[in-house]
Amino acid sequence: MNHPPAIPLAQSIQSLPNGIELFTGTMHVRVQYVAENIVHVVKWLPGSQPKKSSLIVIPRSLPALDLSRQDVPGTVTLGSKRIRLEVACKSGEIRFRDGRDAPVLSEKGGSTIVPVSIEHESRAFSVRTTFELSANEGVYGLGSTRTAR
Repeated sequence: MNHPPAIPLAQSIQSLPNGIELFTGTMHVRVQYVAENIVHVVKWLPGSQPKKSSLIVIPRSLPALDLSRQDVPGTVTLGSKRIRLEVACKSGEIRFRDGRDAPVLSEKGGSTIVPVSIEHESRAFSVRTTFELSANEGVYGLGSTRTAR
């Protein structure tokens, strides 16, 4: 009987300048602070590369920031004076909190990245992330969909 190889569940959490990178078992997750109040999040599938064109402006060099980090079983917490985030090691879900520790934005149910077939695209994916917003939070600049759904 053939069994698929076991996939490690976040066996390693790599420190990066102003952030971390981890592998959940199904996707890679990278979070990096680009300012006290801005965090760049990238998620990608095993076997692919995270270095793609981006619709946001990404600084060529990262500023020196005073960030805190706490590792507890199952979660890594990173924080600046303005934003704190908690990354769930098993699912890659991220919860954002403000400088007063009030919830701002939380992923709900993790993210999915599924290959899809789109005409004239050799490697296309459907990406889905569901958010649970705080009472007065708005979401802006999440891009557009190619399938108009």
